[in-house]
This record gives sequence, structure tokens and C-alpha cells, in this order.
Amino acid sequence: MNIISYRGPNRAGGVAGALSTIFENVASNNEAWWHVSGTKVLRRERAGKIVACACKIPEHIIEGHYRFCNNFLWPIFHDLPTYAIFDEADRTAYQAFNLALGWNMSRFAQGFERQLYFIQDYQLALVPFFIQRMVHVKVSVFWHVPWPKAILDLHIPFMAEIANGLLSANQIGFHTEEYARNFLQFVRKCMPEYTVDMSRKYVRRVNEVAVPFSLRELFRTKVFVEPLGIDSSYWQYQCDKVSQANLFQDQDFSLDQTFVLSVDRADYTKGVIERFDAIDQFFRTNPDWIGRVSFLQVCQRTRSGLPNFDKYWYDCLNKASEINLRYATQKWKPIVWIKEQIEPTGLAILYRHARALLVSSLRDGLNLTAKEFIACSDSGVLLLSQYAGAWHELEDGSLTIDPYCKDEMVARLLEALSMPDDQRRERLFRLKSNVKSHSLVNWFQRFSNTDDDRDDSIRECLLDMRERSFR
Repeated sequence: MNIISYRGPNRAGGVAGALSTIFENVASNNEAWWHVSGTKVLRRERAGKIVACACKIPEHIIEGHYRFCNNFLWPIFHDLPTYAIFDEADRTAYQAFNLALGWNMSRFAQGFERQLYFIQDYQLALVPFFIQRMVHVKVSVFWHVPWPKAILDLHIPFMAEIANGLLSANQIGFHTEEYARNFLQFVRKCMPEYTVDMSRKYVRRVNEVAVPFSLRELFRTKVFVEPLGIDSSYWQYQCDKVSQANLFQDQDFSLDQTFVLSVDRADYTKGVIERFDAIDQFFRTNPDWIGRVSFLQVCQRTRSGLPNFDKYWYDCLNKASEINLRYATQKWKPIVWIKEQIEPTGLAILYRHARALLVSSLRDGLNLTAKEFIACSDSGVLLLSQYAGAWHELEDGSLTIDPYCKDEMVARLLEALSMPDDQRRERLFRLKSNVKSHSLVNWFQRFSNTDDDRDDSIRECLLDMRERSFR
């Protein structure tokens, strides 16, 4: 398995952490992880033993690609088009970036056509198109963000370009049935050069009438649904790794106090402002909780230098400051904000001790934070936005919230904080069973055909990972 992603290996959690686990356990000696670092595309072999620069991409292309991804594509994919900023030069840079990566990948793919090339996410949506024009290899794409429900007419040509790039892959994976259905309906409605089989989730790339039956599999793309899982044993190990006494000594809170945790970036898709508005209303309408519970925000700045994200960061800071000024006492603050990135061990300890995890996303591809919390917690309650992809898996056992409705969020917070111990543990038990049954191993096997065409040693690695996740 060769991984092609925008970011490289990282064990700090999230998508990169999950992929790192798979790569370390499954990649063979002649397979690699390709990712961007500065202006370089690095080729990293298993366990990071060898790093080679595959190519360099001019800085103006890197920057234009970054702006197009975050100023334009990101809000559109999250059904928030009012945030979208389009620039034709940035679009050209996005195309050039994908072409450069595809061309360099194809050079290394010569002689290794039977390997799987696994491409990640919207930053690299055109790479399958460019790779397949240069060398015939097996390409899978996993789409980690939503595919939008509705697309404005003026955005359709750009989305069709993205979809056309994806449809050069052999298969495309999505986290939820909704995202897959949205994608297939878009292709059927807006791209008449393709034929869509909605029931079997196939998209034909040519007129199959002219193709021999035995070869038709080569001329169609399979769409499948398999939400990304986590390595539960890894997170459980982090919980037991160090003494909690060594953590967070400088923070304005104690692990012994009652706190509700949120872990995300200051990104308008995460609903941080809506969360703070609900916290404000919670204390205003329930003053008996003042001094008894804090809201711990592990929230970093993201995409610094882009106007919409910079503004959102400062709006979040101002909102949190207003709430703290309104309700804080000499020894207590309603909102405790950790702006620095926390290592997995620290996150695991927070997950374990939190009374609840509050996920208030306005739109979220999946949200692995919810699954990490479930793996680590002993008796916490998950409050999960109905607009997060993970909600479709974790509805049974979590408390559903609508981030657009402050009254509902306040009611769910009260329910979580007042819930008896036996109810909390019973809900968490159902969630843990769900997370373990939709494991990282299952996710990888779904698109890699591991059981059919990989050797016994790889299957043994995957079986070992599965056994560890159920301990």
C-alpha cells in the first residue's frame, strides 16, 4: 500500500494518526508514504526509516493550491458556500500541484503496477486523473470530508472538475451513505458523460456497450461507504502510560474537577462560536452550576493568514473572554482554553477524566475525536452533533445535539451532567462496542481487498491489530 496524502505520518490523533497505524503495520519494503513538506514532496518508507525528496514544487503553486483548498473548496464541501472565495489563479495552482504530484508518482510506479496507490482527500482530487494518464495502476481514493448536499450553479463546473479527477480511480470511499449518495446524484445530474448505477454504486466511465463484458470492471468506478475507525488499543495504552499527576500542572483547572471537554480547531465548520453561545446560555439559565463545572477547550488556531479563519479565531477569543468576564470567580473560570497542541498521552488523560465530550460541528466529515474519547473514557457522556459524520454510527449511546439550537444544547448539557452513573456506563458500553466493531482494520480491508490479494504476513499483521483492539 502506497499512501498519497497532503500531510505526512503523525501519531497525534485524527486521520494522520489512523493512517500511520495502518502504514506501520501493513506497508512492505518497496511501498512508501508520499506527502508534502514545505515545497518538497517527500517519499517516506515504512516507519520513517528513509526519507527522499521526490520533487520540489514552486512556492507560488504551493501557496495558490493551499488558498484554493481552504478559501474555496473547504466551505463548499461543508455546505457553507457563503465563506467561499474563488480566485482563478489559485485554481490553476491547484491543477498544477496535482499534476506535479501525479507525474512524479507515475515515475516511481513504473514496475510496481500491481501495488495499491491510496490517495487521501480533497487536496489531491485530480491526482488519480493524472496518474492514470501516465501509468496503469490500482488507485483507491478515500474522501474524508463531506460531499455537499446542494451546490450553487456557479460552483458546478469546479465541482465537476473535482469529480472527474476522482472518477479516474478504481474506487472511492466515503464515511457515510449520505456523502456517497450526494456524490452519485451530483454525477448523474451534472455530468452526462457518465452513467450512474445508484443501487450498486457504480459509475461507468465509458459506454459499456462498446466494451467486452470481461473488461467492463476496468471502465467503471466503485463507490463504497466505510467510516474510518481508530486503533482502540493505542488510545487505551496512552491512558495507562503515565501518571495523571504529571500533566497540566500549569493550567487553570484540575483533572479532579468536573469538566466538559471539546477538542477541535478554531474552524467555522466546528461550531465553536455556537458552542460558546450555548455555554453562555447554560450559565445564564442555570446559575447553580456556576463554579461547579468548567468547559475545557483544546482548540488551536488553524489556517493562519486566510481572512475567514483569522476572523473566526479572534471572534472565538472575544466570545470566550466575554463569557469568562461575565461568570468567572476568583478561583474558577467557566471556559478554560488550551491553545497549544497536546500530545496523545495528554489527550487520552483528558478523554478519560472528562464528564462529557461536546462535539458541536456544523458540518463534519466524520470526527475521530468522538471515537478517541469513547476508547479512553471510563464513564463519560458523548454529546454529538447530528451534522457530524460519526453521528450515523454513534447515535445509539450518545446524546444528539443540534448546534443551531441553543435551547437543545443547554438541555443536553444538563442531561449529561445530571445523568446517573449506571446510565452513563451503559451508554458508553454500547459506544465502545460500536467503535470496536467498526475498527481501523475493517476500514482498511474494505477498500484494499487485503483478504484476497495480499500475502499471509500482512493478513497476520491485520489480525494482530484486530485482536489488540478487542482487548
